[in-house]
Amino acid sequence: MQWSLLALTLVTTTFVLSACDTGAGGLGNPGGGPGPINAARLWVVSPNTDLVSFVNPGGLFGANVPPNTELELSISNQVVSPKDVAVSQSGVLIIANGIGLSIYENASTASGSRQPDRVVAGPNSEINSPIAVAIDRPNDVLFVSENVAQNAIYVFDNVSQPNFDGDPLPDRIISTDDTSFDPSQLAFHAGDLYVVSRDEIFVYANASALETIAAVPDRVISGPLLDDPIISIDSLGRLVVANQNDTILIWNNAAGLDGSPAPDLMLTINGAGRLESAVIDSDDRLYAAERNDAAIYSLDNISVLGSGSVNADRVIESNTLLTPDRLFLFEP
Repeated sequence: MQWSLLALTLVTTTFVLSACDTGAGGLGNPGGGPGPINAARLWVVSPNTDLVSFVNPGGLFGANVPPNTELELSISNQVVSPKDVAVSQSGVLIIANGIGLSIYENASTASGSRQPDRVVAGPNSEINSPIAVAIDRPNDVLFVSENVAQNAIYVFDNVSQPNFDGDPLPDRIISTDDTSFDPSQLAFHAGDLYVVSRDEIFVYANASALETIAAVPDRVISGPLLDDPIISIDSLGRLVVANQNDTILIWNNAAGLDGSPAPDLMLTINGAGRLESAVIDSDDRLYAAERNDAAIYSLDNISVLGSGSVNADRVIESNTLLTPDRLFLFEP
């Protein structure tokens, strides 16, 4: 009986020490493996390092957190210099990269040296080296911004279907006569397409049905705080902006923004030097990619914070996070 009690004590002690070891990934770490397709997943896009994802990232922290997927970049793998990702409602992963659109039927399989199930590129589709993508999930409509033709956005329907492959013609093209139109980033929310062009954000309503050569945005968001911004929009409709410095800007109602409104929240994260992008999950938790520290900063309860300097609640570090650039959060 004494031996059994000692064994139980040792097992209990080992479990507690393992759970508290932040150097190994911290509480909530799923411990590698692709993870289920229907789980929340945070993708970290870096142009020159592998594309990685973390399943259920809310509880992750520590000095060496292993990703759940790590997709090797190479011409033979048909994924080179990724710029952006999108995930359809059915879990299809679309990667905008130097080859074209590399597509994985199951997002959780985009790991190792596995080649995509489909690749879209060529003169018909006008897809050569896409730099941004956004998806209307309920309608399965994809918006693509190209590095070559910088004054147009290409629109494709039914992109989760197997016949979206090869070199299809766009179903629609959103374009403009304005030669300064430079769509470097895209976000879609509640029927509206948000397009970053230099230091402005153009908003097009009912974008999935829009087709025009002289597209006039329904709204334009601008102002001195927008400096080549990287944007995201959360499930509550909050516009989140990173300007590659130490501050995150948040507007509570993206659907009502026009002109140069002041942000509802300005957060400076202590210790951060260059925050490349930020996203907010459905638990009101913000993740910010810190390029200088090669880390992901995590802040809880964003809605109750006031503007000013804050400390990160958690920091996710990993050997795979060398130059984190854009973040993409998928929640089923």
